[in-house]
Amino acid sequence: MARIMDTSVEAVKAAADFVEVVSARTQLRKVGARYTGRCPFHEERTPSFTVNAVDKLYYCFGCGAKGDLITFVRETEGLDFVESIEWLGERFRVPIEYEESSPAQDEARQRRERLFAVLDQAATFYERTLWDSQAGGMARDYLKGRRLGEDVCREFRLGLALGGMSLARKALEKGFTPEELSAAGLTRQRGDDYFQRRLLFPLADARGRVVGFQARRLHEDDPLK
Repeated sequence: MARIMDTSVEAVKAAADFVEVVSARTQLRKVGARYTGRCPFHEERTPSFTVNAVDKLYYCFGCGAKGDLITFVRETEGLDFVESIEWLGERFRVPIEYEESSPAQDEARQRRERLFAVLDQAATFYERTLWDSQAGGMARDYLKGRRLGEDVCREFRLGLALGGMSLARKALEKGFTPEELSAAGLTRQRGDDYFQRRLLFPLADARGRVVGFQARRLHEDDPLK
């Protein structure tokens, strides 16, 4: 994995609002120069977790958890150092620069980016099929019957796969290769769409990137169990 330049690391640390990051995990209250709240690393009734917003450090008097901004992101989001910097960079709109890497590293990074791109494009395609097509009417009725409102469904990017080669054809038109579609788990060996006539739920990583899909049957004659 390519190494992030030290200047980018420092820029991310400077731009990140540590209180905002921590507040996504536990409610904080300002007490003097610090913030306190219940520790996100263990169950407790009395707040013993403190945050230094200036130095961007945290400490829990209950379980002893401690660290800085990067440590907090790594521990709560399950990311490594590079991923934590990238996660913060995306959140606080700080561009990330990398040191020179080998051609093999560049190729591997570009391949990952292409797979994330095709998965995100697929999620968008499935969303539009669900909400904008006449064929999506049955699935919309199914969701309504399950008391799943459109707002919630759109928030979690639910979609609909019609099957055949509808997704594959669209992805190929956009410049993605058959190999990329297969590697992303979107097509089968013969080249047709992997998901056939199913309601789809995108799966995302800690950075919000689509990494795959879960599917639910909509038809009794669906051969896949």
